[in-house]
Amino acid sequence: MSDDDEVAKLVKQHDLDLEELEKASASAKAQYAEIFEASEIVEVLKRLDKMGLSHEEYFSNGAKPVFKLTGDEKSLTFTSLQDVLAAVDAEGRRGMNIQRYKGLGEMNPTQLWETTMDPARRTVLKVTQEDAVKAEEMFTTLMGEDVEPRKQFLEEHALEVKNLDI
Repeated sequence: MSDDDEVAKLVKQHDLDLEELEKASASAKAQYAEIFEASEIVEVLKRLDKMGLSHEEYFSNGAKPVFKLTGDEKSLTFTSLQDVLAAVDAEGRRGMNIQRYKGLGEMNPTQLWETTMDPARRTVLKVTQEDAVKAEEMFTTLMGEDVEPRKQFLEEHALEVKNLDI
């Protein structure tokens, strides 16, 4: 059996939703990663072990609740770590309205003013001639038609973001 077959079997066996795992990894506490090497799996298992968790606890086994989240208003119990992560994600989104735009032209005038045009909030950087080559390279990477370099840049630098205006 090939490695791909084993991964497909694991995904099917545990009814994994890879898109949900990617969404969950957006937080600093949880990271989604595609693992293609046995050594990477060993490292993940070691990290889980350091936290006192086993890989079996990630998936629902239908047994009695083993995790409990306690908040100001209520307490919830869960049979798997997967369910805990989903509940934390849902709680974090409660009361929020998240919008995504492909470009500034999709915003209404009020949103455009609040996020981009208001001089009190925006940052303007002066690009000098000595920065021109680097600026062109960055512009091409982030705004060009080739998606892969942009995706790679975002993946490499996502955790370095200091001021993110969502």
